[in-house]
Amino acid sequence: MILAKDGISVDLPAGWEGRTFVPAVPPPALNFPVLHAASFAMVPDDSSFAGRLAAAMGPRDAMFSLVEYDPRLAGDALFREGSLPIALSPNEMHSMAMQVPRPGQGAVQRFFAAAGRAFCLYVIAGDSRARFAELEQILGSIRIEPLARTLPPRDGPE
Repeated sequence: MILAKDGISVDLPAGWEGRTFVPAVPPPALNFPVLHAASFAMVPDDSSFAGRLAAAMGPRDAMFSLVEYDPRLAGDALFREGSLPIALSPNEMHSMAMQVPRPGQGAVQRFFAAAGRAFCLYVIAGDSRARFAELEQILGSIRIEPLARTLPPRDGPE
């Protein structure tokens, strides 16, 4: 199943669920798309980094959040222009990278820019190497298109 919205797409295999949304945070916040995908039945969760979703995850499951930030940050130190797919290794996964550490689970974050847009990829996986291989295939299917709208320049020094 291909999930596509707001110029972001991912190909999710059978057994995976996904959703996209734009957080409803009041001004002065700028709200940009978020994509959640999981290898298990998704519980309602409208937080960017899917804390409730992670709590529902089993020890052999995997999930990720792709969180977009202000595109004016693309190219800054944290959001250097990168390339997709994002390469990950099971050895990089660590419980201390999780918002709430859980036994048998690890996480990793990657900040990057693609198509002039700034993102954070937050991945949580259980201890299943087979699940991790499937996750790598899914992450390799992510496609990002340039943003259709323009924003005014950021205030402050460049």
